[in-house]
Amino acid sequence: DYEARAFALDDAATLDLANCTTPSGAACEDPTLRPDNAPACPVVTADARFAAVTLRGGGLLVVNSRATPMAIVAEYDAATIRPNGCVGVETAGTLYLNAGGGTAMHPFGADLYAFQVAAFSTTPSPPNTPAPTGIFNYSPTKSDTHGCVLVGGDAYVWIADRAGNRIIVVEVATDQVVAEIDLAGELSADPAPDLIAVSPDGGWVFTALRGPAPLSANVEGADNAVGSSPGLGAVRVGPDGRSGALVGVAPIVRLGADGAGTADPHGLAVRSR
Repeated sequence: DYEARAFALDDAATLDLANCTTPSGAACEDPTLRPDNAPACPVVTADARFAAVTLRGGGLLVVNSRATPMAIVAEYDAATIRPNGCVGVETAGTLYLNAGGGTAMHPFGADLYAFQVAAFSTTPSPPNTPAPTGIFNYSPTKSDTHGCVLVGGDAYVWIADRAGNRIIVVEVATDQVVAEIDLAGELSADPAPDLIAVSPDGGWVFTALRGPAPLSANVEGADNAVGSSPGLGAVRVGPDGRSGALVGVAPIVRLGADGAGTADPHGLAVRSR
């Protein structure tokens, strides 16, 4: 309740992702189908009817978020939706969800999927339907996609790749990768862009830049989430919406007891008003 500045947990609506059963009769968490159902980023559709719940171990559960208790209406296994799903955006009836790396079994990963929201129904679908469109898959190259925003008047999806130090640009009209923006350079040799957010006027994309001592989502030896310049990165969006450049870094400093830097920005948000 935003006006009252209050909230309450609705126990009657709760869905136990570890112990529930899907509409097909399968276990929600299953060693083969969905080995680890820790929810990463529930993405609510624009009409607030459904929530797509990405899962750490792979797979996806789409739930009717208006039902009490919330009910699964679409189920996807780890062979269809790769592990470490994270962020999603929706435009023109298409829901984009990404998946990345950050766990021992999958230190690297870069995937983007598209779903037609109109294909979801409160009547449960068979497993892995409606089928997603796979837009790109860079696994197992040294990539770890995480943040995701719409730019250029929602004409493009920008996906941050913290291991690859880049932003992958997908054109909404064609669902094709049309550009890659390299963020490494004079301002930072290893920026490691993580979660990202766009300014209200669409002219800037801001990104959390990971630090040399990651507090989460890093696999030792792979260093998929290690960066050299912890702070906030400012990316100027090109007039075409498909290009951009890192033009500023605001450092964040936090020193540990031994004097070593421990800052590790991970999330951010932009206030629209």
